[in-house]
Amino acid sequence: MITPLFSAASKKPLYEQLYVSIVRDIETGALGRGARLPSKRKLAVHVGISQSTVENAYAQLKAEGYIESRPKRGYFVARLAPPAAQPVQAPREPPPPARPAAPLCRFDLKTNAVDAELFPFSVWNRLLRGCQQDDRTSLLAPTHPQGNADLREEIVRYLRAFRGLEARADQVVLGAGMEYLLGLLLELMPDAPVAFENPGYPQAARILTARRRPMHPIPLDGEGLCAGALAETGASVALVTPSHHFPLGITMSIGRRRQLLQWAAGRADRYLIEDDFDGEFRFVLRPIPTLYSLDGGGRVIYMNSFARTLSPSLRIAYMVLPEALLRHYRETLSFYSCTVSEFEQ
Repeated sequence: MITPLFSAASKKPLYEQLYVSIVRDIETGALGRGARLPSKRKLAVHVGISQSTVENAYAQLKAEGYIESRPKRGYFVARLAPPAAQPVQAPREPPPPARPAAPLCRFDLKTNAVDAELFPFSVWNRLLRGCQQDDRTSLLAPTHPQGNADLREEIVRYLRAFRGLEARADQVVLGAGMEYLLGLLLELMPDAPVAFENPGYPQAARILTARRRPMHPIPLDGEGLCAGALAETGASVALVTPSHHFPLGITMSIGRRRQLLQWAAGRADRYLIEDDFDGEFRFVLRPIPTLYSLDGGGRVIYMNSFARTLSPSLRIAYMVLPEALLRHYRETLSFYSCTVSEFEQ
């Protein structure tokens, strides 16, 4: 007969305490394989609990495969494989010495942070409430793989008005950050060696390294990425930030942009990935034209995000695919679900 020990101080219900006790007996071998358990009525009388408590414990044990029921015979311990050996715990390393507190700075120039005191939380909350009242059905429906259709329409209106970029909403793909979208592009072009600016956005090199992709760091001069050095590599894709290079702040000249477009047009498998980093922040004169708007041959993939204009924590980025890649995306990758919450979109 099983005699479990119940704790009045435990917050667990009695059936769960009984379940834990029987599991312990099975794991330690006190209840061997094939051992018969007492009937629910006999165990309830023996322990002094209700029969429904025993029934719940047995039901949980059976659901997890610890016991099995045999018609007209009762409950028996199942034939279980022995438990896996516990891994040897490595000795804990001593914690690193505490760093001295950083001095208070007047200005924080990190690019991945915002001033929380200036974020319009009241406006943001009002807009969220409005969406939940007006679009309840769509908020709970499956999201299109490329993202919310209304948001994609607004993005192309914005790009047309402010960036001189003509595109359709069905060319836009939304994703949880530039890194995710870059990963999608690498899947679309699985064998393409990639060139990138050196110095440049460090995450790009890490993503390429993690995917074991052949890569070519290309130096910069005063006009941007050196087109001559790019032409000497075997790269078929180049990642550039023409509007505002990170971290040097260079704006690529129109002559250099045309050289890159000529390079991309020289072979059918060549593409330029245009990361429009900080392209919105143009406080004097008109915005610099995008590579995408200068391209007439479908060789440029435009990428941007709301990390600078709203907040990095939103993780909403988008890319505009040229026609050939758009067809390839729909044929091969459109089974991926959109990685951005419908509520935030």
